[in-house]
Amino acid sequence: MDMGWAMNWRILLPLTLAGCFLFEPTETGPSAMVGRLLSPRGVPVRDIELRSLEARSKTDAGGEFSVVYKEPNQNVTFMWEGASYRRIYRSAEDHGKRLDLRLPEVRNAVVDCSLPETCDLKLHWDLGDGLTASARARCVPGEPSAPLLGVPKGMPAATCGQGSTATSLGVQDHGEVLLVSPPAVRVEVRVVGEGATDCSISIRSQVTPGLAAEFDLLGTGTASAVCAGIPSMPAVVGHDVRQAELAWRPEVAWFSAPAKGAVRLVAEAGPLAGVATEIPQVEGQLRLPVGLPAGSYRLISGAQALLTVVEAGPAGVVSAKTTTDGWGGSLVLEAPLPAGRVPVQR
Repeated sequence: MDMGWAMNWRILLPLTLAGCFLFEPTETGPSAMVGRLLSPRGVPVRDIELRSLEARSKTDAGGEFSVVYKEPNQNVTFMWEGASYRRIYRSAEDHGKRLDLRLPEVRNAVVDCSLPETCDLKLHWDLGDGLTASARARCVPGEPSAPLLGVPKGMPAATCGQGSTATSLGVQDHGEVLLVSPPAVRVEVRVVGEGATDCSISIRSQVTPGLAAEFDLLGTGTASAVCAGIPSMPAVVGHDVRQAELAWRPEVAWFSAPAKGAVRLVAEAGPLAGVATEIPQVEGQLRLPVGLPAGSYRLISGAQALLTVVEAGPAGVVSAKTTTDGWGGSLVLEAPLPAGRVPVQR
């Protein structure tokens, strides 16, 4: 072989293979993504590096970028704030366009992990229009997780582990706190008690009429029932307790409401510790389950009641203190709650 030709071929071969890189694409298609990166308010974002397996491009002062790629990896990735982003190419929607990639509103959040074992957690947000985001955290039982800074608002999905062994987890979004728990489980609840009719069973915001119900539940929650305006005994259900019976009695234990508004009963100590349920109100009477076991309880009506300390009174007496938007109360029981009127001191 002529040595001159061999030398020329060595020069021409990489240029031929890289031919698609010689001319900067001007529109999005199967071999490149072209567009602008915009802030949540629509302002161009500069100096963000977008990558594919084949190339990279940094946004200019106008937020513009152009990144080549090839099948099967027709996507670009980039980092912004505290998350990693990925935008896939969608042939039907994107072909021939200069895309505007609008970034989401972000927030800071603390991850609260209620998991039995250490977990390498991945949070995933589907932001629509082919754009997704992800962030990672490490969950260690009994230890606080590092805060997530600048992650997207909105409900993420969560998995533990990587690849084919990853397992889905439950997430509850409380704004500044993302509560991560084992995956949802099916719980079965039924009301037991002679004469129970016209019943509604509830867990959190899920309400089902009848004497029995099934719910899909993330983490733990309080199951309760109201039959003909009289509450049953509540019970905590969840991953470890998937079946519960709610004991109902036709007698009433009641007291007059210090103020209008919904009231929650929270068990702080005793056999029902962890229970948090709304108690029914009928014509100004707040009704508690007869037989409520010995323990200490809080009564909460309104946001200010969460911050209000109410000193406990004598056993069996509701201590109440009004607030600007409701009232708070305390109840200590040394024996199961009997039927009849419950004394109140203010």
